[in-house]
Amino acid sequence: MPNKKLNKKNQKKIEALYNEYRPLFLGFLKNKLHIPKQDAEDLLQETFAKVTSSIDDFRGDGSEKNWVFKIAKNTAFNYLKARKTLPIPSTLKGDEEQDEENDPLENFQASFEEFERMEKTLCIQRGMVKAWLQYERDYPHVLCPLLVILSDENCPIEEIANIIHRTVPETKKLLAQCRKKMKRYKDLDEYENRHGQESLCGLIIQLAYLGWTAKEIGEIIGKSEGAVLTAASRCRQKMKPYFKRCKDDC
Repeated sequence: MPNKKLNKKNQKKIEALYNEYRPLFLGFLKNKLHIPKQDAEDLLQETFAKVTSSIDDFRGDGSEKNWVFKIAKNTAFNYLKARKTLPIPSTLKGDEEQDEENDPLENFQASFEEFERMEKTLCIQRGMVKAWLQYERDYPHVLCPLLVILSDENCPIEEIANIIHRTVPETKKLLAQCRKKMKRYKDLDEYENRHGQESLCGLIIQLAYLGWTAKEIGEIIGKSEGAVLTAASRCRQKMKPYFKRCKDDC
């Protein structure tokens, strides 16, 4: 994170903003705007350099969230504009494929409006993070099956960290703790019986999101395909209120 001499109050504020928004901004830049990883990292640093340099000018006109979003949006927008790769809404294209793509800069307003919609998407993504962390706080045993199974399935630690919204060092520490904890149980069925049906919800929902079929998930957790589908439906209903509350904030 960029350094600047700040008073302790502003320093803590900057660090909190950085820790909260870093994974979301990186995911947004890489996955939504298809910006290369290193460029996305550079844009993140540039964004928070601007946040740091202008923190004293923030007078509370609107939320800090919107203020940081605006800086991030303008930083990414300038990057895309300089490379003439502004996102073009699909509605601007004809029904038939055109031989030549329109220059994005000729559709500045439409591109800007599309970027505004992307900003809302980022807000929703941030809400999803908050919802998951709240669910995890209410059902702390949901984390270990997810961590251990993802690791056993050779998911890179960086991806696991992104999924659970932690840093890589934090994730490594949690994974070690979870492996030790899971050794106390014969299998996931025994774990679920001890900690409740909610304890496998994170694992089931995340594997489904990653494209696993109910049959494949069942083979991992020791349930029939039908039982997995029933559990997934129950988990979605259990988690829905968490996500709805956070989505409504946007």
